[in-house]
Amino acid sequence: MIEFQCDNCGRKFSVPEDQAGKKGKCPKCKNVVFIPDVQKSDIVPKQNNSGESQNGPRYSTFDLTLLEVPQLDEAQEKRTVESGNAAGPTGKITQSSEQYEDESGTERRFPWLIDIFLYPANRSGLVILGIIITIRWFSIIVIRSLGFSTPSLSPMVVIVIPLLCISIIVRVILYMFFYWYLCECIRDSAEGGIRAPETIGKTPGLGEMLWLLLRSCVCFAVFAAPVLGYYLSTRRINVVFWAFFAYALLFLPMSFLSFVMFDSLSSSLNPVFLVGSIHSTFLPYCAMIMVFLTAGFFIITIVRDIDFTLIRKFIIHFSMMYLLMVTAHLLGWFYNRYRQQLNWNV
Repeated sequence: MIEFQCDNCGRKFSVPEDQAGKKGKCPKCKNVVFIPDVQKSDIVPKQNNSGESQNGPRYSTFDLTLLEVPQLDEAQEKRTVESGNAAGPTGKITQSSEQYEDESGTERRFPWLIDIFLYPANRSGLVILGIIITIRWFSIIVIRSLGFSTPSLSPMVVIVIPLLCISIIVRVILYMFFYWYLCECIRDSAEGGIRAPETIGKTPGLGEMLWLLLRSCVCFAVFAAPVLGYYLSTRRINVVFWAFFAYALLFLPMSFLSFVMFDSLSSSLNPVFLVGSIHSTFLPYCAMIMVFLTAGFFIITIVRDIDFTLIRKFIIHFSMMYLLMVTAHLLGWFYNRYRQQLNWNV
């Protein structure tokens, strides 16, 4: 077995000796890896059934299956050469172009303006949306059906009230999970993901989801509370309202992005850090904000003018959750695209 590691993320692999000289992509960071031709002294001996190697002590590595080391096709080979990658003395690929590193995980099949809206349209994204939507609306339909029968059947109240409490608890848990998943979408997009990530096997506990939500609420409160508090207390849209609105619109996206990437409130609430980050990416950051603002205005206009029947509510609910995943992808993609200017060293 040949033992080597990815030059970009450091993940270790062990592959059969006959795979030497082949190329592929690291399943963790999507970086191009080259399985080196090594001397006999660098080959890790196979292990016997007892877990010990036949010629020495056991060596623990991550196994790299053939599916995870696909051969690059001619188009990928051409892009690798054009991006300035060159093989080093050991035969491993060394990156000489930051552009290739960015494009390796963000290669889109369609124009980016169309492809970003396809971000949730894979198995993982649609399964998450389907589970949350189905459970939520199933509970609503059950509660409403039982509620209609309570005037004629008084004992049904004993069943409806506990079911209503359970329904509320389930919905709260579902929304906490969806919020956690949105944060995962941001992190995965920041690493170059172009479709909703697979999270089977790393779903957090209730305490972790609640702690994440409470900490991020602090971030939202610092920047969004002034405009919301002013409007709710005065019901006026004037110069003061627009000043608070501009404050929230300018700082909240960058603050939330830094909170997700660093998993810390210290950076997301640091005004010097936020101002410096916004200044270094001012024009693309403003363009991203305009996209968010346009999408928000579009959603508000639709919701305000629609007659809320049950089916239309279902469609609106699905559309809003879908667009939230697209928004999370845009935020993470912004970091992936301008990480050099931000220089956060996450």
